Amino acid sequence: MKRFITLALTLAMVFVLAACGAKAPATQTPVESEENTAPAEAPASESRIREEDYLGKWECDDYFDIEIAKVSADYRVVVKSDDDRNQTVFAYDRYFDGESLVSNETGEKFDLLLDDDDELISSNTVWSDGATALTIESDGTLTWREFKEDTGKGLYFRHDSFIEKAPSVEDFLEDYFMPVNSWHPGTAGSSLKLAIAACEVLEFAEDEDFWCTDIPAMRDNMLKAYESLSADEQAIFDENFMSIYALIDSCFEDWESNRGVFEDSGKAGEMAALLADPMVRVSWEVLKAHTFTMGNSDGV
Repeated sequence: MKRFITLALTLAMVFVLAACGAKAPATQTPVESEENTAPAEAPASESRIREEDYLGKWECDDYFDIEIAKVSADYRVVVKSDDDRNQTVFAYDRYFDGESLVSNETGEKFDLLLDDDDELISSNTVWSDGATALTIESDGTLTWREFKEDTGKGLYFRHDSFIEKAPSVEDFLEDYFMPVNSWHPGTAGSSLKLAIAACEVLEFAEDEDFWCTDIPAMRDNMLKAYESLSADEQAIFDENFMSIYALIDSCFEDWESNRGVFEDSGKAGEMAALLADPMVRVSWEVLKAHTFTMGNSDGV
């Protein structure tokens, strides 16, 4: 682990993330209601709404779902239509103005078309200059105002969850450490195996919703899984993860330049769908950051 901590200290992170559970006390366990979802000492606005109250998942019947994560000092907000195949997605970076989560005219709207295997068929950006506001009303519901259009008009969202249960030790072993260690540099087809491993790791980040996971439990289970590996397996993971994280980051920055190796490995559609989900990147940054600080009690 000392080698991993050294790597972490030399890594120039693109940005530092704090998952929505990161502000909770270390003894906090996942909850399903809004009670006790933030430290009692958190400052409240005159309406008694705390900015921490916005975090988590919100639902509005069969219309839209809203995901809100803390990213550094601001908030990442993603609104998704409740459709598995034809998805309309709104993505915003917002700040708390003392009452609501608001954004400047930098919000994006795009349409995604996925097939039955959740692989991306097409993606179309509708606009990238949307401004919006999210407000928790007196009855606890959330309203969404999109100032560029009236998509959210008349819709009221209920708080579905604040913190998601962290993956188990077994989940980390099977869905994270094994895929990373399945790639062997210098062997036949290694570039294709690297692409497959990268796709599986990013899929793990998506499935586990690391953007709103129980961070203390996540770190504990990740470390236990790592320590259950042999010394040789740990060394392989340490080396392989560096290549995998570099490839994933490169895909987020320039997908077209990396598409070819994923097409050759049969993972292009799946990887493109993962990259198209704005909250997947938040989950990936959380997983990556805590991997590099695994065993460090200070976290990221």
